Amino acid sequence: MASLYPRRLEPAESPASSEPVLGEHAAAASNDDVASLEIRPMMPADAMGLVRCIYRCYGYSYKDAMLYEPRHIAAALRTGRMTSVVAVTPDGDVVGHCALFVERDDDPVPEQGKLVVDPRFRSHHLGVKMAAVRRALAEERDLVGCWAEAVTNHPASQRELIELGGAEVGLLIGGSPAAVVMAGFDHTNRGRRTLMVTLHTASSRRVEGDPFACATRGAAQTNGKPAWARAHDLD
Repeated sequence: MASLYPRRLEPAESPASSEPVLGEHAAAASNDDVASLEIRPMMPADAMGLVRCIYRCYGYSYKDAMLYEPRHIAAALRTGRMTSVVAVTPDGDVVGHCALFVERDDDPVPEQGKLVVDPRFRSHHLGVKMAAVRRALAEERDLVGCWAEAVTNHPASQRELIELGGAEVGLLIGGSPAAVVMAGFDHTNRGRRTLMVTLHTASSRRVEGDPFACATRGAAQTNGKPAWARAHDLD
């Protein structure tokens, strides 16, 4: 099976190389700007817009190399290995994203994550609004549930998962690489970060085996190595 985590693009190869990386002092969007956003399921045609959004938020430090390559994003959407929700401006710019995704076609409990919000549009509960659409998509697919990770240096991410019905099932100490830099945040942003793992039930359908075990096992290790190591092609 082809990996969802191709090699990381070099800066000269990236289709987003002309995008600025937005810091914490980027001009905030107005309430009218936020109200004009369309929150909807992502389509393959949105892939380039997502790449640009990732670069604005993280530069080249985001842990998932797939999200820097429009072809791989579009392929993941078409095969169903990733189901995404985007927030889009009237001009078609992607300013927010979240997803459900699996590593293997037979994974019964997908991960929810890849949450990215353009720094200009933060503090408007955009993550919660996109997550509500994502949850509706999960219920349409009759998923047993999904699991998620939240960095512990960003309390809002943890609160959002709990408010959306998540139950804490694990903690990955130092699970996020120090190389990942989160643009536009004024909290501690140095060193390796610990990840809180949560499980979200989405339906009454039973899953083969223990869904809590599926969540913690998926968070801790997939295909023999942690997700962050696989994303960086580390042994």
